[in-house]
Amino acid sequence: MQKRDPEGIAIYFNTELRGALQHGVFSGVDKERLIIYDTKDPEEIFDRVEKDIKPMVQDGMPLRIIIIDSLTNIQGIKRRDADSVSDHLRGDHALTIQTGLDKLVPFCKRNKILLIGTSQMRANQKATPGGPDTQMAESWTVKHTFEYFISLKRAGSADDKADLDGKTFEEEGMKDARDQKLLTGHKIYVKCEANSIGPQGRAGVFTMDYQRALGDKQPLRL
Repeated sequence: MQKRDPEGIAIYFNTELRGALQHGVFSGVDKERLIIYDTKDPEEIFDRVEKDIKPMVQDGMPLRIIIIDSLTNIQGIKRRDADSVSDHLRGDHALTIQTGLDKLVPFCKRNKILLIGTSQMRANQKATPGGPDTQMAESWTVKHTFEYFISLKRAGSADDKADLDGKTFEEEGMKDARDQKLLTGHKIYVKCEANSIGPQGRAGVFTMDYQRALGDKQPLRL
């Protein structure tokens, strides 16, 4: 986005509280146009957009992307205010996320802001023989809220051990105590699981470079 739009701004809500640490990891990112909030408080995410960011966009702020990484770690309203971790609050997280997205999604669509939300995977306790052993740790409402539902995992085939030029993702001359070479990146397998505006089921592979984020020699098309 930053290459295509020299003025575009991205807002990144990191509910895993790693945003400040990751801010300087990728050298190709313009830090002046990446606003990071480390929080898992739903009010500091959804209410902040509604009360603070929305007026700025109306006044001309060139906001292009909002990222929530991840929806899974956002605390439910009742959980946040609970006196003890022993208080069982079934459905609190799902209702909190649904209520927040009900306001956030229309705002993003009206202003042509790309909304990206991630979710962690959990063991599928109801897996049937031959069925998936993992599932998204969110309600079905979240899946149907977004236009694209995409799964990602580390690519593990033999062809995925090297880039398009045949070079492996290893640092020459750098080894650990077990004589293993230092990794500089890896490939990620991505699949469009559901799509409300086009075909689904298409898959691709892209390179994650640990210094430059997405590798520029491995295009991704779904």
